[in-house]
This record gives sequence, structure tokens and C-alpha cells, in this order.
Amino acid sequence: MGKSERVISMGYAEKFVDMFPVKVKPYLKIMRLHDPTLNVMVFWPTAWSIELSRTTRHWPDGYLLLVFVMESFILHGAGLILNDMFDRSIDVKVKRTQSRPLVTGELTYKQAACLLVFSLSVGIALLLQFKRQCLWLLVACSICSSVYPISKKFIYFPEIVLGVSCSFSVLIGWIASIGELDWRASPLYISGVLYWTVSYTIYNCQDKRTDIKIGVKSATLKFGNQTGTWLWGFSCMFLTTLAISGYMCQQTWPYYLFLLISGAVIAHKLSSVDLDDPASCYEHYSFSVVGLTVLWGIMAGNLIK
Repeated sequence: MGKSERVISMGYAEKFVDMFPVKVKPYLKIMRLHDPTLNVMVFWPTAWSIELSRTTRHWPDGYLLLVFVMESFILHGAGLILNDMFDRSIDVKVKRTQSRPLVTGELTYKQAACLLVFSLSVGIALLLQFKRQCLWLLVACSICSSVYPISKKFIYFPEIVLGVSCSFSVLIGWIASIGELDWRASPLYISGVLYWTVSYTIYNCQDKRTDIKIGVKSATLKFGNQTGTWLWGFSCMFLTTLAISGYMCQQTWPYYLFLLISGAVIAHKLSSVDLDDPASCYEHYSFSVVGLTVLWGIMAGNLIK
């Protein structure tokens, strides 16, 4: 999703949020419904999992995809609430995050906690229709989500922690689709971790100067001038694990064609982004176009099996 696509997306999202009463808006904003880029990004690996898990020819599973669109907004929204509750003391020092509802005082911790409990309850209710393993994976995901904001203070790779957390959706989607978890999901899970690692490393480059001052760690601070090289390496690993997933799930030639297109999109992003320019990093961090392209490849490949 480039700058123009994000402006359009945010425009519609902001108009949607503006439809609600003033007292409701902070609740929607803390879940990033006014800028749903990250919520949408959560959905793509989940959708890959749902559609890759079945080895027979089939049409897209509209019901499951709809359920997990909702889960992506609800459960990732819960993760964002938790992150903001942990990060308030950091957010107040970063210009980009000073407008968040907990920082401005539009929401109290108690109100945020109530919304967190409500969001998790709805998310759990949606998962009750599937195998019990989905709930255990959600517990593991919640633990990792709790570790993520803390990890930024102690380790240089919080992006990987975030990737591990968000990619539990891959495993949950797999079980929801075929009723069990098997070894074919492994490379796809790794793909999800790499997907988030590349995207969020670019995202965190926005704040690297401020992070140095306030003591927040990130991969970009560890890699320094070599960040771009590492991003290319992680991206190659991402595409490789997707290719392995396709082979293990008996994918056909359209899938690999769309992987090449995805690779071209990633190459364009990495060639275009200026990692020292916060505006450029914000423009190029979203991997939604990559996620959608991979999903198109899976669906096209499924139809000619």
C-alpha cells in the first residue's frame, strides 16, 4: 500500500470514525480504526493459511475469511490497546504518538482496560465455533503480545517478537480451516514472522532518533547502516518460505507467478524507501499489497488444482 492508497484508505476510515459520537471516537482510535493499516496486515497471513491448508481444488472460503477479517480488527485491536497501556510513558515523548487517546487523556486506563476485556471476549466468542486448540493458541498469542511492549526496553529485536505474536493467527486460521494443525503450517508461520519483521523494521525507522534518546531498542538501531541489507535478506527468506509452503501444499503455477510479482513489489519498496526519512518509512512500511498479491496467487492456484 503506497502513499496514495493509504491516504484513500485512511480517508474512508477517518470518515467512518467521524460518524460516531465524540465520546465513542477515542475507543475506536485506540484500536486504530481511523488508520487500519496494521489491522489489515494481520488478516493477510491468516487468509493465506485458510486457503493454503486445503490441498484439493476449491473456491475461496468466504465465511472463514469474513470471520477472520473481524478477528483481525478485534483481536489485533486488543493488542494495540495493551501496547498503548504499556507504552504511555514512551508515547508521550514521541511526537508521532502524542495524539493517542491514553496520552491525550481522552481515555483513562480503566476505560482502556474495559475495552480490552470486551474485545478479547468478542474475539474468544468468535473462536468458540472452532477446535479448542484455537483458544490455546490465542492464549499464547496474548502472552507474546504482553511481552512485545516490554521487549522494546530490553532487546534489539522487538519486531521479531511482534511477528511471533501476530503470526499465531496463521496457526489459528489453519485449524479453523481443516480442523487440525500439521507440519505443513510451519514454513507459513515463519513467513508470517518475516512478513512482520520486514514491515515493522521499516516502520520503526521513523522513530530511531527519538528511540536512542529515550532508551527504546529496535532492529534498526542494532543494524545501523546495514539495515537495508538485512531487509533484503529477510525479504528473500520470506519469499523462500512462501515457496516452500506452496510446494508442501501442492500449489500450482499461478501461485509461483504471483510470488514473483510479490517479490517485485517488495523490491520496489526496498529500493524506494529512505530509511533516514520518517515520511518515506511511513509511506513504504505497509505490506498489504504484498499480502493481497500472495492471497490472489493462492486462490488462483487452488482453482486449477
